[in-house]
Amino acid sequence: MKTIYFYGIDNNIGGMEVYAFNLIKDVLSKTNEFKFHIISQFEDFSFKKELVDLGCEFTIVPSRKKHPFKYSKQILNILKNAGISAAVYAYCGRNHGRRFAPSSFHSATISVA
Repeated sequence: MKTIYFYGIDNNIGGMEVYAFNLIKDVLSKTNEFKFHIISQFEDFSFKKELVDLGCEFTIVPSRKKHPFKYSKQILNILKNAGISAAVYAYCGRNHGRRFAPSSFHSATISVA
């Protein structure tokens, strides 16, 4: 069974949260080949109850703004421990203050570790 790690689900319902929930629900309704692991900075993130009911696993990481070193260390540990059967989905929201980035830059990367 392959694990897909999702990072970027917030405590406010928005585009990423709806996209992630719909994707996870759709994939799990069609196959049991994957399991999903949600990485969030928020204890009570959007669709948490529904994702628990779907069998998703969760890791809550420290706030990137309040604890940048703890945050980075925990994210790196998650990626190191992901193993060979893992995919990583990363979401980057707005790049505030970046001179050359568009005002609404979204990047989705999937890589198999």
